[in-house]
Amino acid sequence: APFTVWDNAGTFKIPGFLCPSDGGHTSATGIFLGLYARDTTLGGWWDPSGGGVGLGRCNYMSCAGGVGAPEANPAHSYWGDFAGIFHNRSENSFGQITDGSSNTIAFMEQGSNTEVAGTMTDYSWICDGMPSAWGIYVGRAGGWFQPKSQHTGNLIIIALGDGSGHSVTASIENAIFNNLAGRADGRIVGIEDI
Repeated sequence: APFTVWDNAGTFKIPGFLCPSDGGHTSATGIFLGLYARDTTLGGWWDPSGGGVGLGRCNYMSCAGGVGAPEANPAHSYWGDFAGIFHNRSENSFGQITDGSSNTIAFMEQGSNTEVAGTMTDYSWICDGMPSAWGIYVGRAGGWFQPKSQHTGNLIIIALGDGSGHSVTASIENAIFNNLAGRADGRIVGIEDI
């Protein structure tokens, strides 16, 4: 039968994947099945009908870097420098995180109840990576392609490649945020520098 994996593994609710400060998951009627960033375009698949509501929700998404891996489009080669650890079809090893795992975002927070095409939508832990190019969204309903949270102080929680957790405020300069998100851009920014 189709969607067997989603009906089984994808439906697991993993408490550690949900932020205790975000209680909005019960009111969302749709859920993202995937999000991809490539060639500076964004796309997503979501189920606004509620059929995917049984999928396990998540507040922490992998980081795609600036816009994922835009190497297929030479016009956007600038963004190739900021490819993250987890982008569409990535298979990166620790050796490919040349900026250092302590200086590279692996996961970042995404709040519940993001409005997509008029539907309040959550993200599933089976989604692709979230891009960093557009910075951190301040607010609740918009910014489906930007990290955000329900925390006071306009901050999100990130996990670096070394497993350490930190908070980053929305006032961070986009250039610095993208340097943290890129795994091999050569512009090393330590978390202690922000």
